[in-house]
Amino acid sequence: MKFVCVDGVPRYRDLAATFAATMLQPHGHDLDWYEEAAPDADRFAELAAGADGLLLYGLRGRFPAEVLDRCPTIKIVGYLGTGVARAVDVPAVRSRGVAVCNVPDYASDSVAELTIALLLAVARRLTEGDRTVRAGEWARRPGRQLIGKQLGVVGAGPIAAKVISRARGLGMRPVCWTRRPTPERAAALGVEFVELPALFAESDVVSLHLSHTPATDGLISAQLLGMLKPDAIFVNTARAELVDTAALYDLLRREAIFGAGLDVFDPEPPDLSALPLDANLVLAPHAASVTAETFGVALRIGIENLRAFAAGELVNEVTE
Repeated sequence: MKFVCVDGVPRYRDLAATFAATMLQPHGHDLDWYEEAAPDADRFAELAAGADGLLLYGLRGRFPAEVLDRCPTIKIVGYLGTGVARAVDVPAVRSRGVAVCNVPDYASDSVAELTIALLLAVARRLTEGDRTVRAGEWARRPGRQLIGKQLGVVGAGPIAAKVISRARGLGMRPVCWTRRPTPERAAALGVEFVELPALFAESDVVSLHLSHTPATDGLISAQLLGMLKPDAIFVNTARAELVDTAALYDLLRREAIFGAGLDVFDPEPPDLSALPLDANLVLAPHAASVTAETFGVALRIGIENLRAFAAGELVNEVTE
């Protein structure tokens, strides 16, 4: 089979070639690698002509599903990441009889580390202090200790589990909410499952670790955000679409919560005029999964997904 990556990244070209040589070519398959940042549908179809499947880097534009109408040989779209819906209209692709797969749990450690980094930066006002010292000033505003504080984790997947583990190392007390609570999951995480209103009202820190789906879109409503304590910290390294961001920004502008750490926005890059930049707000450029280690893992699993498909097995399928 012939697989094509249209929106490849130059620094991963050699690694992709190595994986293709060891994982695809011995089985009679190959990967064509192109490096076009955000091709339109015409150009995408031109490069993908004759392909049996696509490998999408997916961070520099949305996949034009109409490409599949022009390239009827394509039977699988593989996404190099977890939140495939951000780059691919999954229902539109599946309606054409094309499978969609992603790379789950390839960056749990990296995302958990940045979550804790954002939490610490907000709690101790690190970016504010950095700006103050660079400006030749010596103004110190009180931060917050985390030891003994309650961490409310929204979600109970692999990233949430690693955040919970690291938070315990800081002396925090984690609780958790999930759409699928069971005694077995609670025991595995070592946490109590609570309802969302209680989690928001009682936690000193709330951190989001959910995928964005139609069921979770806007889940973190203005009502829930309004339950946060005046000295609470809010962290989001999941997806901005989970949250009523206007309500969150309003809380920050009014200093109705202590602060927030955000790695995700809608749109991306964000509209700076909409952000409460004078608040205790620490920002990152959707970088939680971006480390030297993680993309190699994602690329290997993504190519393995294609190899499995060529062998008649569909793994890591996404259906919504």
